[in-house]
Amino acid sequence: MRRRGPRVTLRAAVAVMLAIAPAGCLARPPTSVAEDDAFRLELFAPSAGFEAGQPVIVSARLTYRGPAAAVDAFGSGSGPVLFGLTQLDGPFDPGGGGDASCARYEFRRGEPQEVAYRKSGGWSAEDPLAEAYRAFFDDPLVHLPNGVYEFTAAIELSIGECGPADAFHGLRTAIRIVVGGQVGPIEEPRGADL
Repeated sequence: MRRRGPRVTLRAAVAVMLAIAPAGCLARPPTSVAEDDAFRLELFAPSAGFEAGQPVIVSARLTYRGPAAAVDAFGSGSGPVLFGLTQLDGPFDPGGGGDASCARYEFRRGEPQEVAYRKSGGWSAEDPLAEAYRAFFDDPLVHLPNGVYEFTAAIELSIGECGPADAFHGLRTAIRIVVGGQVGPIEEPRGADL
């Protein structure tokens, strides 16, 4: 009779590898793209994982790709790219977005504009995480508690002048970042038109 050793399944072997691997060493850098006939919006990070205490780096690249050599586009005074942030496996949700003012941005066809993640959002004084949000917004870098996060980038731009519905371009895209190691399975982020 043949004697067998312990049986190791593929699932168990992968789980062990993921448990001992440093955050981000197995995953390639995340990138997500949304585009329409006039704009291409890319959201990216140098790594899918960051160690606890390490600043998280996320950027967006916005490229005009329409028919004109250059255009003026109008959108939030917070910038042409609006950012958001949500923790997928916990309560940290500073939000994101921009103000309702109308600012002008110049774009030249094929010339990408890179924008680093900008913090935006808010909270109430009664929120149990108010102190954590205050510390987050006071920090010039992006330090996050351990967890899995969805970073979003969006554009809400009108070409030609403020707000005409026939020249509006709304795009949204998202990437997932793990801080301090992943704690469980999370759905993949979705990039979609607004």
